[in-house]
This record gives sequence, C-alpha cells and structure tokens, in this order.
Amino acid sequence: MTAVVHVRRVSGLVLAFAVLAGAVLLSLLVGSESVGIGQVLRVLFADDRSDVAVIVHDLRMPRTVLGVCVGVALGLAGALMQSLTRNPIADPGVLGINAGAALGVLVALVGFGVGTFRGYVWFALLGAALSTVLVYAIAGRGPGAGTPVRLALAGTAVGAALAACAEGIVYLDPKSFDEYRFWIVGDIAKPGMAVVVQLMPFLAVGVLLALSLGPPLNALGLGDELGGALGVRVVRTRVLVGLAMLLLSGIATAAAGPIAFVGLAVPHLAHGVTGPDQRWLLPYAGVFGGILVLLADVLGRVVLPSGELRVSIMTAVIGAPFFVFLVRRGEVRMTGARVVRVAGLSLRVRPREVALTGVLAAVLAIVTVYALTVGKYPIPVPDVLRMLTGGSGPIGADYVFWTVRLPRVLSGLLVGAALGVSGAIVQSLARNPLASPDVLGLSGGAATGALLQIVLLGGSALAVAFSSLAGALVTAAVVYLISRRAGVSGFRLVLVGIGIAALLSAVNRYLLITAELDDAFRAGVWLAGSLLNRTWEHVTIGTVAVAVLVPAATVLSRRLGLLELGDEASIGLGVPVGPTRLGLFAIAVGLAGAATAAAGPVAFVALAAPHIARSLLRTAGPSLVGAGLVGSVLLLGADLAGQAAFPAGDLPVGVATGALGGCYLAVLMGRWWRRGSMR
Repeated sequence: MTAVVHVRRVSGLVLAFAVLAGAVLLSLLVGSESVGIGQVLRVLFADDRSDVAVIVHDLRMPRTVLGVCVGVALGLAGALMQSLTRNPIADPGVLGINAGAALGVLVALVGFGVGTFRGYVWFALLGAALSTVLVYAIAGRGPGAGTPVRLALAGTAVGAALAACAEGIVYLDPKSFDEYRFWIVGDIAKPGMAVVVQLMPFLAVGVLLALSLGPPLNALGLGDELGGALGVRVVRTRVLVGLAMLLLSGIATAAAGPIAFVGLAVPHLAHGVTGPDQRWLLPYAGVFGGILVLLADVLGRVVLPSGELRVSIMTAVIGAPFFVFLVRRGEVRMTGARVVRVAGLSLRVRPREVALTGVLAAVLAIVTVYALTVGKYPIPVPDVLRMLTGGSGPIGADYVFWTVRLPRVLSGLLVGAALGVSGAIVQSLARNPLASPDVLGLSGGAATGALLQIVLLGGSALAVAFSSLAGALVTAAVVYLISRRAGVSGFRLVLVGIGIAALLSAVNRYLLITAELDDAFRAGVWLAGSLLNRTWEHVTIGTVAVAVLVPAATVLSRRLGLLELGDEASIGLGVPVGPTRLGLFAIAVGLAGAATAAAGPVAFVALAAPHIARSLLRTAGPSLVGAGLVGSVLLLGADLAGQAAFPAGDLPVGVATGALGGCYLAVLMGRWWRRGSMR
C-alpha cells in the first residue's frame, strides 16, 4: 500500500511539473502581441533581436521566470507557516514579513528618495528581515519559548505595528502614496531579468532549506514533546523554518510586492493531494504556487480588452472560488483544535475579574472625559462637565463641543466597544486566536461598498458610511449561505470568509489603482479608519448597534463559552448549536458592520482587544465585556496619541491603533511569556 501511495505521489508531482511547463510556455505565448509557438521555440535559444525575440527575451521571459520564482516561494512559505503555527489560516504575512517589506519600501521612497525598483527592493528585503528577527525575539522569551501560538500572535502584533507605521508615512506624505499604491497591489511585470538574477541565489537557498525541513516538521506535527523524543531539535527547527520563510517570502514580496492569497490557499490545495506529510506537501505546494501565479498572470493579460489586470488581483479571482469550493466539500479542515478548560467557562463570579472590569470602566471614563478636553480648541474639564450636565460653556466652546468634539469621542468609544466584542465572538466561534471580523470578509465587503461610493459616485461621508454597512451585511449573508452545506461550523465560516475576502480584496485593489489620485487618496484615508469629521449620524449608527447587540451577546456568552468545547460536547450540555452559532454570527456581523460604517475599517482593535482582555482578566473563556472596554480604551487612547504626535495633521485613527495596539500587545505577551503565565 505504501509503495502504491509513493508511486501516485511521484506521478502526481511529475504531472504537476508538466502543467507548470505548460504554464511557462503559455506565458511566453500570450500577451497584447500574439506570438506563435513556432516563433517562440525558434527564438528561445537563439536571440536574433527580431521583434519576436525582443518580446520573448526582454518582456515575457523576465516576468515568466519571476512568476515561477514568486509562486514557488510563496507556496513553500505558506506551507511552512501553516505547519509551524499549526494554524490553517496562517500565511507568510503572519510573521510580519509583508508589513516589514512594505515599510522598507516606504523608507526608501520617503527617507532616501529611491524611486527605482532596483533601488528599493533591497530596502524591502531588509525590512522583512528585521520584522522576522523582532517576532522571534518577542516569541522566544520565557518558558516554552517559540511555540506556534506565540509566533503567530507575536507576528500578528509586530505586523500590525509595522503596517500602521507604513500607512502613517503614506498619509503624511501624499507624494509617496501614488508610487506606494501600485507597489502594494503586487506585480511581476515591472522587474527586469537583472533583478531576477540578483535574487535567484537567495531563493535557491530558501527552496533547498524548505524542502529539507519536511521530516522534522512531520515529527513536530505530533507535538513538541513527542517530536523532541523522536530526536528533533525543536528550537533549531523553528529557527530554520523562520529563516526559510524570510528568504522565500521576503524575496518574493521584495521583488513583486505582496501577492495575495497564494501562501494561504496553495498549501490547502497541496494537502488535498498529499495529506499532511510535509515531505510531499512542500514540493507540491511550491509547484502549485508557480502554476497559480503564472496562470493568473496570463489571464490578467487577456481579461480586459485594453490593458491588463495585475497578478495579485487575478490570483485572488482564480484561487478564492476554488478555495471556497474545497471548503464546501469539506476538503479543508481545521486540525489540532484546543479544548478550553470547563472551569474557565464557569458562571461563578470571580473577584479579580469583577474588580479589573471596574478598573477598565473607570479608565475608560477618565480617557473619555480627557478626550473631550483635547484638541485644537482646548476645553477645561469643569467646562466639559458643565456642558455635559446641560450648562453653557465659554464663547465658541458649545459649537466645538457639541458639533466636533463629542461626536468624535462617542464614535470612538462605540466603535471600539463594537469591534472588541465582535472580535471576541469571532475568535471564540472559530476557536482560533488569529480570527477577527476582517477574516470573515466583513472589512473587505465594507471597503467595496465604500470604494464604489467614493470612486464611482463621489458620495458624501454619510453615503459612504451606509454603503460600507450595506457591503458588510451583503458579504456576511454570502459567507453564511455558502457555509451552510453540511452544517455551519465556526471554522467553515472563517475559511469561506477568507475566500470571499480575497475576491473582494482583488476588486478593491483594482478600484484603488484605477481611480483618480484624489479619489484614491480619499479612499485610502477611509480604508485606514478615521474619527475625523464624525457627525451625530455616525454616533447613531454605533449607539443602535451597541445598545441592541452587546446585551444580546452577553445573554449568549455562556453558550459561546460552551461552543468552544466542540459541537458534540455542547449538544450534550443542552446547547442548540445551530441557532446559537447563527445568532452569535449575526451579532458579530452587526457590530463589525456598524463599527466600519461609523469609522471605516479600523485596524487591529478587533484582533487585539480580546487577547488583551483575557490577559488582564486571566479568563480562559471569552470575556465580552472586558473586550468591549479594552476596545474602547484602545481606540480612544490611539486617537489621543495621534493628535498629540501630529497636532498639525489628522492622522487616521486606524494607523494609531495598529501602531500602539501592536506594540502594546507585543510587550504584554512578552511580559506574560517571560513569567510563564501565558502559553
């Protein structure tokens, strides 16, 4: 039986290489200028500098070679990342590699005036390397250093902070935005063969290193203790995996920008063929990645009557529907889900939790009052309290307070609470620490609605808010309907959401790069999330959502905790699993959609607030109230920090939440891990 399986895997790999060779030939043939296969074969090894030879050697050959290299690198890096973290929704970006590369590009553009691809590619690689080193430094502290969950969480925190720094540079220096918005979409047409040749040795080392890690990764898949007993050096293996991912994903991102969806989807496709054996999954993932990128690039050249679509848009358009199809068939599953201790789900009142919740509420009250006093027109605390109780303030203060300051602060408070509670629900339903409403595609749907309103209709801020809310709700309905086959599980919702989010991301990127610069910049500011120019209409959206949905979530919180035990155990404890999951999903969608409509897709709050709340309150299960309070404090604090750091400008609050929240979560995790209190 083993011999038969071995023969099938070898035959399948040979067939995959044959398909890759066909994709290479197709890439050389297809383009705006038709070239026959005979002409290609004639000039392929004899460059006579004819028109056909120039097209093949100078234009199509470099992008074809780069497409293969990038696809192989991202496929291998994605498989390594999912194996390392034991998390099927992880991709190379989880280690902050993409965010580090993006920040490196911006430093080159803004700080050093480097405007050529050959110049800033090395800055991108350096940024990716520094982010990876920082992640390993944070995750490697204390007992149990470098565990999969630590690496994933530390990478997410560092990536969010670096991405926020990059967005801050972009919006404070609009001149760099035009160059950056095209690089961030990802493309393999721009670099020439000279750049490809320079990067090839790094990629070759990364590929060889990745393929050599198959056996130890198989052993670690059984658990660290058993893997160590089988002779695997756990720490050394994880460091080598990180180095391989840096070489593969860092080089690919530096050379072509962040190509969407390849590192996430390709390992699942390979797993469907090979099973969990990393010795076979890794080479299959590499070949499948090359095929996906090349076919996406070829289709991008011909799908439009004039011009072409960038490869990162097409990888999402091609890969996402197939990925969703696999999820519906049950081919993509979650493995290694943890069971939470039943004691952590007890309804007993815990003095520490109650006390710290009260402290969080007090801190939120103090931050709220302070935020009402701060701005270009300072208002003393006594005047703020007098106006809040119905009195009048100094001349001019009433207008600033009631029209500008109070709507902004209340919007921040409500949006933070909605995102915190929504994130806690999604992470609990998915039983995955990296899940958030963004993963369900809600932010992507909201962004699509907002971009259509901004780019095509030029709508007002209120029109953009309602369009984004409609986009989020429609996306949620599509995700749920697709997930209904064979019963809706929390993890199936997440996987389908990832596929839909990838499709929407492709649409959004296309809208962003085809828009006029002014519209694109306005859309970019909205996509970062902002509390600037909030009105009472925005406050009303947040108030209705929080007042209705947060109490409903609190009522269902006990059932939410029991769902973390698994469906069978929950049914045995009397929980109606289907209706409960649907109700909680609807609550999370409503909160996230309302928050996005009120302030745009604010980064990182929904992901970080539940983790910070659990760490502070030391609860094993979800803490909805704590997550809501932390979300509000985090969002208002970030807005205050942004105003203090840039008093002359209007820094989007999403930039500040990503930077401050990512740094705080990284420091908090490092402190707990050093003490051995958070595993």
